[in-house]
Amino acid sequence: MLKRAVIWGILGLAAGPMVIYCLILLALYLDPSCRAGDALTCRLDAGLNLVLGAIGGFALFFAVSLVRSLHEKRRS
Repeated sequence: MLKRAVIWGILGLAAGPMVIYCLILLALYLDPSCRAGDALTCRLDAGLNLVLGAIGGFALFFAVSLVRSLHEKRRS
């Protein structure tokens, strides 16, 4: 049960930054201040956001997998 949760957490570690990166690209595309050539107009810290996405992805996937495993074990 815990092993499966850790494996899903590692998958979330990879999926989280991918989702965050897509959201950053979407924000850069949609925000008019980010379209300008000046780098100081758009204040998106991509590195920090990707790290937070990795941590959040791991935590979310781990927790969901653990809750599902506990729910299945309790039901049977």
